[in-house]
Amino acid sequence: MSPGPSTTPARPSSTCRRPTPWSRTRRRPVAPSRLHSSCTRAPPASARVNVLAGADAGRRQDRRTPRGGRMTAKSPTISPSPQTTASGALPVAVSVLAVTARPGQESADLGGILQVFRGSGARLSLLCMTRGEATPVGLGAARAEAVRPWEVQMAASILGVHEVTVANYRDGALHQHRPAELAERIGRAVRRHAPDMVLVVAPEAGDVGDLAVAQAASVVAAQAGVPLVARTRHDAPCSWTVPLGESAEIIRAIQHSAVAAHASQPELLRAVIGRLDLLEDTEPLRWLRFPRRTPAQRSPGYITAG
Repeated sequence: MSPGPSTTPARPSSTCRRPTPWSRTRRRPVAPSRLHSSCTRAPPASARVNVLAGADAGRRQDRRTPRGGRMTAKSPTISPSPQTTASGALPVAVSVLAVTARPGQESADLGGILQVFRGSGARLSLLCMTRGEATPVGLGAARAEAVRPWEVQMAASILGVHEVTVANYRDGALHQHRPAELAERIGRAVRRHAPDMVLVVAPEAGDVGDLAVAQAASVVAAQAGVPLVARTRHDAPCSWTVPLGESAEIIRAIQHSAVAAHASQPELLRAVIGRLDLLEDTEPLRWLRFPRRTPAQRSPGYITAG
């Protein structure tokens, strides 16, 4: 008799069943120490971004970064404070608005420093607050208020000023106007030209008219957030000097030509030219309104003829 089929129950297969979603949620979390080391390891020192020091600070030497790594930015360099502006430093400006009390100051007082700004690439504009009628005229019956604005235009073209505006305030009486009125007129020029620096004659280097212009310009500069710098005397406190460099002769020659455009006052013309001949090869400046952040500073550029 042949043996019948075995009645021994079959053993279960050794293959594991795929865990159900419920079993996944019941799994114990993996300890952080068992994670792959690349998740917590810091990037190697050779792959980090190196920052050059000195004059090339901020330029990245190696731009390769590890995957998942961070590129840290270097904090911006802070320019020197206005109170410690180094001698020879010229604040960089893309657009400079000069404001004067009367015709002739754009040449005799500001002509040198305007040429330095022009050599650095700045665009120049001018606002003259009066027509110069208080100055004696040497052209016979010609009225000063009709002649002097044309002389300002001629002098400004020699200096390289792009746009000139002459206001109608009475010459010699600027200090009698309300500061808010003068500030409103200067503010219109600031909105029109959008300068990043305003230039005036310092009160200690002028008269009561220059004081009124400087006070009104200071109000406008504070409202617009524009720095205000003044051309002053060499012995003025808190001032610094900007050298004219190798272009000194060219700058002074251009300044002489601009002064000579004011032919309506020959007696004053001789005195101004004599004073220009005694000037040093530097231009003294001082801040009347500190900028919120001091502009970068550089040496004055060269002025070329033409």
